[in-house]
Amino acid sequence: MRKEISLSVIAVVSVLLIIFLFVYWIPEFSYFIKFNNPIIVSVDDVNFTSDGKYINSFETKIGELFVVNKGVFSKRFSFPKYVACLYYGGPKFDSQYFKNLEIIYSSGVFRQYPGFSNIDIPPNSKESYDVIVRIPLYYKTYSKTPFEISKIRSNEYLKLYLFKIGEKSAPSIFDPGYYSPSFYTSCESILRRQDPEEIIPIVIH
Repeated sequence: MRKEISLSVIAVVSVLLIIFLFVYWIPEFSYFIKFNNPIIVSVDDVNFTSDGKYINSFETKIGELFVVNKGVFSKRFSFPKYVACLYYGGPKFDSQYFKNLEIIYSSGVFRQYPGFSNIDIPPNSKESYDVIVRIPLYYKTYSKTPFEISKIRSNEYLKLYLFKIGEKSAPSIFDPGYYSPSFYTSCESILRRQDPEEIIPIVIH
């Protein structure tokens, strides 16, 4: 008798677990990014050095991220990681003409950093975030070659290469790429092992 009761309890629990998993996972939870094409960069968004030859910093919106949760439970969402590479060469492709940029996400005054920021998406909701590309904050500390404005201002072949980085690319918090994959993963190295997800022309005016 006791054995039959135990089997009945296990069966009920199993059914409830299956129902819970069905309710939690089956409803659509998705995200997508709509990139601007082309990317328009205003000179007003660029901060130059005092002599006007080099770029100190810049950031501009290149698209919008949409996150959709149609389920009845909140979902934990990790912002997608990208390596962003600015190509400023000529018509003949040359891998030496790349500069690392950084992708972050913005909603009003709040900034979200891939690999570091996670948010809870409420049930039955849709949220959006601006996708921002910028020169990494510590670029001048690590780089020996500053951004020369003369190489990009009138370059009709200017493009942004975007490489999607998987969740397992930096599994440990001790891996520097965990926090800023766009900066710590060089364009030179990723070009050798991965095709870009997007190649978007850039227009500066």
